[in-house]
Amino acid sequence: MSDVIVKSEPLTYERNAPHSFFLDVARASTLKDDDAIKRLSRHAVETRTNPNGTLGTGGEFSPPGYLIENFATAAKVGRNFAELIGSQPIPRGVSTVNIPRFIGTNILGQNTAIQATQGATVTEFDDTTGYSTSAVASIAGQLVVSQQLFDQAGGPGYDVMAYTELTKDYNAVLNGQLINGSGSSGQLLGLANFTVPGSNTTSGAAVPATTTTMIAVLWPLMGQVAANVGNNRGHRPEFWLMAPRRWFSIAASLDNQSRPIASPSNTAPEMNSGPGPHAVANIMGIPVYTEGAIPVGASGATADTIYCGRSGDMYLFESDPMIQTSVTAGSGTLQVKLLMHRYAAFVGNLYSSSLGSVTAIPRPTAY
Repeated sequence: MSDVIVKSEPLTYERNAPHSFFLDVARASTLKDDDAIKRLSRHAVETRTNPNGTLGTGGEFSPPGYLIENFATAAKVGRNFAELIGSQPIPRGVSTVNIPRFIGTNILGQNTAIQATQGATVTEFDDTTGYSTSAVASIAGQLVVSQQLFDQAGGPGYDVMAYTELTKDYNAVLNGQLINGSGSSGQLLGLANFTVPGSNTTSGAAVPATTTTMIAVLWPLMGQVAANVGNNRGHRPEFWLMAPRRWFSIAASLDNQSRPIASPSNTAPEMNSGPGPHAVANIMGIPVYTEGAIPVGASGATADTIYCGRSGDMYLFESDPMIQTSVTAGSGTLQVKLLMHRYAAFVGNLYSSSLGSVTAIPRPTAY
C-alpha cells in the first residue's frame, strides 16, 4: 500500500468556510468555546501569528487572508501616498521610531577629499550625527452590531463587510495623517506641516482659478519648486502629488491655439495590474500621482497644495491589523463590539530638502 501524501487542505477561515472569524473570537472570549479556541489556534499556526495572550481570552489575531483580499472595495480615500512610499513592519515594544543619520553641510561631499600626493595626509572630518523621529500613532475603530446579525448572518459574509469597512477607514485616516497630520495630540507629522527650506516652497495664491489662464502662472512655479528640491537635496524629485481636481484641471487646459497643454497620450493612467499607485502622467519628467486627502488639508477646500518630493527619503512603518471582539452582555441589548487597531509611524522629514510645495493655489473653477 503506497503512502498517502496530503499536499494541501482548506484554511480554517476562507471566503466560503462555515465558520466566522469574528464570531469565533467572540465565542472564545466570552463563552470559552473549545471548538472556537481550537479553530483560532489552528488559524494562528496557518498564518504564523502569535496571539497576544492566551487563546480564548480575547487576544489579538491576524485576520484571515480572504478578508485582506477585499481591501480595495470600499469607496473612501485610499492609501495612494502610503503605497507610493512603501511600508515596513513597525518594531514591537516601542513608542517612537528613531532613524539615525549624519548631518552634512555640503552636498558635494565633506568627509573625503582628493589625496594631493602619495603618502600625503588623508582628510579627517569630525561627523555631526542626529536622528529623525516619529511617535507611534494608534489608529483604532470599532463597530457595534447585534448578536442576531452574528448568529443569523450566513458565514462568513459579515466578516468581509465589517473588516473591509474598518480597514478602508484605517487607510483613509492613515493617508490623511501622512498629508495633513499635525505631529501633536497623538498624530503623525504630515507633509503639510514639514519644515522645509524657504526656497523649496512658494505661494500659488496668484494663480488664476480658470483653466484657460491657470497654466501660464502655475507652470513656472512648479518648475521653480522642482529645481530647488534638486538643488538643495542634490537629487531630482521623484513625485508630484496633487488633488484629483488639480490634475484634471491641468489635463483639460488649452493653450491659445486650443491645443491641450498635456498631451492626450500622456494623460491616461498606467494600465498596470500590479500593486501600488500608478502615475497618471508626468510633468517635467517627474511622475504625477493624485491624492484625495489633499483637499481636506489645512488650506481648506477652496485652495490646493501641490507637493514635489522624493519618496525614497521617506519611511512609513505599520503594524499588522489587530482584532478584538467583545460581547456587551451587561447592557442587556445583545450587542457585539468589533474592534480593530493598528500602529503607524512616519519619518518623512529625514532630509528637510526632500520636499517642496506650491501652496494656497485657488481652487480651479468648476473642478
